[in-house]
Amino acid sequence: MLFEKHQNVYVLKYMNKYFKIASYVNSPIDYLTDDVSEATKYPFKQSAEAVIENFKNVEPRYGSEIYLKEIMSKAEIKNLVIDLKGYVDD
Repeated sequence: MLFEKHQNVYVLKYMNKYFKIASYVNSPIDYLTDDVSEATKYPFKQSAEAVIENFKNVEPRYGSEIYLKEIMSKAEIKNLVIDLKGYVDD
């Protein structure tokens, strides 16, 4: 059986790279990726806007918070259209 799915999600772009969640951070590069499939995806544009807005009020105390605030203060919201097509073996 053939299936198709079309989905719009939103990603954050900063300096021609995409924002991703990082578990261990040494530098701002740890939060960024060239591969949009690794980027953190937000289901609604308002979700991405809320993330950016929340970081505007953060008083950074640690290096990772400083990096996040810098990225979020200059991040752009980009629409990512995902088209999936596949087969299910019945």
